[in-house]
Amino acid sequence: IHPASAPNSVDHVTNGLALCQNHHTVFDNHKIWIEPSTKTIKFHPDIIQEAVNSNMTQLFIDGTYPILANPEEIEFAPLEEMFEKRNDFFDGRYDWV
Repeated sequence: IHPASAPNSVDHVTNGLALCQNHHTVFDNHKIWIEPSTKTIKFHPDIIQEAVNSNMTQLFIDGTYPILANPEEIEFAPLEEMFEKRNDFFDGRYDWV
């Protein structure tokens, strides 16, 4: 979530997400926002607009859970703090939220 190479980052399971390749790419391109406290997922307006003309993009959106699911072992869940650090690190990339 917060890049492991960033200053003061940690390389730990609580600083990570299990995503398929498609969601990983969109997340890395800052086209998905995950609200730190509720883990609610929001798509960039470009993705929403693309879905108007693309069935595949609409299926991608429809196939995405509205809230990030926690792992069975809650101690391995991504920390709210890591999302906040990511948002600070990529300042300006989420101005669309």
